Amino acid sequence: MLLETSIIMKQSILLLTCLAIILFASCSGSEYYIDNPTDKEVSVSIDGQAPVKVGAHEFKLAEGKMKAGEHTLQVDGGEVVKFTSEDVYGFVNITNDPYIECSMLYGNGKDTTTIRKININGVMYEGPFSERTGHYISISDINFFPHEDFKNEVKIAGNKSFVIYKKLVRKNEFKKFYEKEFE
Repeated sequence: MLLETSIIMKQSILLLTCLAIILFASCSGSEYYIDNPTDKEVSVSIDGQAPVKVGAHEFKLAEGKMKAGEHTLQVDGGEVVKFTSEDVYGFVNITNDPYIECSMLYGNGKDTTTIRKININGVMYEGPFSERTGHYISISDINFFPHEDFKNEVKIAGNKSFVIYKKLVRKNEFKKFYEKEFE
């Protein structure tokens, strides 16, 4: 009886320790990025913190962590903008311009991506695209960030014959990207 009680106590302590770790991890936030798609360096302040410099066209890992919820953004001492991050793995979109999500099929299989028409600066494009907007953009389902290219080859795990990967493209770089990947 004493042995059984001891085992139950140890299991209970282990379970409570695991729950505490999970709770702490979910409350402490997650790494996030700041993207500057402009042609000039900017100073970015998140939640009233000291501004950080983000170079032109830089996709920068931010210092600190971001929790899901309400936040503020200020660029170059300008207007303070409120935004919400629902998914803590993402990036701060300082211009609030749309980003284009592009899908790429690797391997042999039926392409299940949806073909859409999108308008970028008055030009219509058709392909496996969708827009993501807002001052905070989730990247938990993105394989290639704005500063990364699609790979020529990827490994396909398990018994799959294909995989679909996603990349985000800055609006101001989309035309060049489209000409390279889709024409």
